[in-house]
Amino acid sequence: MNFKEFKTWLDDAVSMAEAMGLPGNKAVLDDLIENTANNLVFIAELVESRQLIYRKPRPED
Repeated sequence: MNFKEFKTWLDDAVSMAEAMGLPGNKAVLDDLIENTANNLVFIAELVESRQLIYRKPRPED
């Protein structure tokens, strides 16, 4: 997965997580929670396999 694909996937995952807080989505809350949990597992797998590496921002000079 390249950065652009990951960014798109991450944006979608954030949208799903934000949707959990909307009152109109109470009927599908279980599905939204499951989707968010699966996304967190996927991120953990990427980190463990060193496909996703966090780098602290460099201080600007």
